Amino acid sequence: AAGVATQRVRDNGDTAAGVFAFDILGSSMALFVVPTGGTPQLIAQQDIGPDTVDPSQPIWGAASAVVGDWVYLYGTARPADATSFGFSLQVARVHVDDFMQQRAWRYWDGETWQRDEDAAQVLIPAVGGVSQTLSVFRQDGRWYALSKQDEVLGTDLTVWTAPGPTGPFTASPALAQIPSDAVTGQLRYMPLAPPDLPPRRGTVVVSYSQNDTDFDDVVADPT
Repeated sequence: AAGVATQRVRDNGDTAAGVFAFDILGSSMALFVVPTGGTPQLIAQQDIGPDTVDPSQPIWGAASAVVGDWVYLYGTARPADATSFGFSLQVARVHVDDFMQQRAWRYWDGETWQRDEDAAQVLIPAVGGVSQTLSVFRQDGRWYALSKQDEVLGTDLTVWTAPGPTGPFTASPALAQIPSDAVTGQLRYMPLAPPDLPPRRGTVVVSYSQNDTDFDDVVADPT
């Protein structure tokens, strides 16, 4: 079986917003059976939390990592008053057998794991923060969060390092520059680094998404 974190999204009907005419309402956990050589089959799905368009409520599962019997589920959020371009990072954990049951989740409050979601400590602040979706993984005993600092309007592909899943996370110098282009409307965002695809030990492959503010350009060339 394989667990997948998904997001609940709706079209908000704002035609003036172009490619941004959608709201993220929350997250869901899905469970698939993946037969060897066969097609994955969805067998269960569970919404996490009620629908809300409040960006200060963490979207859990924006990144995840499995270590032993534990699943670490990272949530991203940013202030509702849009005072930052980036997203903050928080973490919860749950036993692998219970990852779809939010009542079994525990949230890191800076000192211990507890039941209160609102007590989740900010591991990386929204100012200079991560993308809405990112990669967090462990390699050779260290933890890494890879993302674009300050999301779409930022520039720096960045790695934050930590001794453990709860931090403290420290930003390293930028690995590369992947700015969006205000002149052409080209957007670059959401770099990801699947830790299971390293070309050699101690490295990762990084991809990022590319879009355009002109919806006609996207339709003309979806690649």
